[in-house]
Amino acid sequence: VFFAGNHHADLWPLASGILSVKDWGALGDGVTDDTAKIQSCINAAIARGPGTAVFFPDGTYPSGNLVVQNATRLVVYGNGATIAWQGTAGAGLYIGFEFIGTLDGCVFHNLHLLGDAVVTNRHAGFWSLSGQTISNMEIRDNVIENVVLGISLNANLAGSVRDCTIAYNRLANIVGANAG
Repeated sequence: VFFAGNHHADLWPLASGILSVKDWGALGDGVTDDTAKIQSCINAAIARGPGTAVFFPDGTYPSGNLVVQNATRLVVYGNGATIAWQGTAGAGLYIGFEFIGTLDGCVFHNLHLLGDAVVTNRHAGFWSLSGQTISNMEIRDNVIENVVLGISLNANLAGSVRDCTIAYNRLANIVGANAG
């Protein structure tokens, strides 16, 4: 399987296929909380194995924090889709794509991540706490706006971040004291 049209052929030839979040029950209607359905799709793609993709068709997907844990060559991409973060994160945490454990060769591409610009809700684009092992990751061609944290891959106390590409992302309206 290769990407076609607006899907970029240089991402991966996908051996394990593409899982659409809509096939897992996400509505993308801009109203319904799609967190559980999206998380189920992500978990299924990780369980299916390296090379599986999670696709967000056109739509607006209200969502809380989404966890990507222990994944190899997972591709998460959209084609005009918006993930609209909702809710308030706990102390020291954020709401966004959270990376936990070991991630190798994962790609996050062509997503529109939209926070609500309320500093105390702690919305983010992509984030990890110290202690994770992240390698060969690509975060590119995304729009991240109205968040307190754009992209933060953290290894200041433990873990590692190596050989990652963060390119061609558009950060708009990063708000608050933790802007970056």
